Amino acid sequence: MTRFFLLVLLVMLWVRGASVPTEALRFAPLSIENKSEMVKEFIPFFAYIQKKLGVKKTQFIYEKDYAKLIEKFKNNRIDMTLLGPLPYLKLQQEYPHIQPIVVFKNAHGKAYYRCVLVHFAKDTVAFDRSLKVALTQPLSTCGYYATRLLLKEHYAIDLNDTSFSYNFSHHEALFRVLEGHFDAAGVKDSVAHDFETLGIEILAKSKPFPEFALVVNTQTLSKQTIAKLQRLIFDIPVALYQKWGGIFRYGFAPINKDAYDDIVVDFKNIPQEGKP
Repeated sequence: MTRFFLLVLLVMLWVRGASVPTEALRFAPLSIENKSEMVKEFIPFFAYIQKKLGVKKTQFIYEKDYAKLIEKFKNNRIDMTLLGPLPYLKLQQEYPHIQPIVVFKNAHGKAYYRCVLVHFAKDTVAFDRSLKVALTQPLSTCGYYATRLLLKEHYAIDLNDTSFSYNFSHHEALFRVLEGHFDAAGVKDSVAHDFETLGIEILAKSKPFPEFALVVNTQTLSKQTIAKLQRLIFDIPVALYQKWGGIFRYGFAPINKDAYDDIVVDFKNIPQEGKP
């Protein structure tokens, strides 16, 4: 009997101790923007979460390359990250210990976005083999994957027959077009809208994709912590997250895993390098 109660006590202590990572939450922000902008955007959110969870600090792990971010997540060096559909599906394929907990709404209150093909409005673009396309990165949904679909659907040209280059962030891809180095770019619609006043024009839009999801590592965070974190997020007062702005501005929505079902992608056929 004594051994039984001792065992129960040890289990209770283990569960209690594992429920909250008291030292630090290791978070990898988005690679859409630059490091300082992304960290600044998430500081108010994590200050709130830290206080509620009793965590001492948040460690920001910035990795602009999705492939490297996925490797760090698989090696348990990341507790939480923000992923678009393609990197989420890639990580899920290679590492089953992930759980998306919320997605972020857009300005219309919906939990989806579109990838768009853009160009500089004052330029005349020839959609043939001479086309030069600025992409984000191989595992970006709006990169090779969506841009190839858009070119085939709207201009009957294969991206593989053109010249394309990876630029990692959506902003950098757009800058390459503005600088005149590329004819077109494939980016997220909300980022393209931010550049419209500079002369960027949207030529084509993709089907809706699930918005970016906040994904946690179930190997480094306990079920209790994940459930509490999810409740905390949905309980954030509207006035507070609107004050934070950025990606938080329009609030959160529950995960709809069915929304990923019609995204068919062969990761092996996505080039890892650009094509001159």
